[in-house]
Amino acid sequence: MNPSAATAHVTLTQMLASGENRTQSVAVAPSSRSTVDVNGFPGPGEDVSAHVTRDRDIVVERPMYFSYHGKWDGGHDVMGRH
Repeated sequence: MNPSAATAHVTLTQMLASGENRTQSVAVAPSSRSTVDVNGFPGPGEDVSAHVTRDRDIVVERPMYFSYHGKWDGGHDVMGRH
């Protein structure tokens, strides 16, 4: 979420279990939020973590809903302020 009056330019570096890093840029309009679908980028079935950089203060949330290899179903949510 971007609480400011100016667009926030955000870069997501997604780190895959293979060691590959993929980046994605997102522009978040003033006083609004944006959602990144990890199944769309980098793709379904990937183990991934993310590093977020930005050009202004934002609020970052990471909700996760999962069925991991048919063994664990569940979800959780983590929030951070940058």
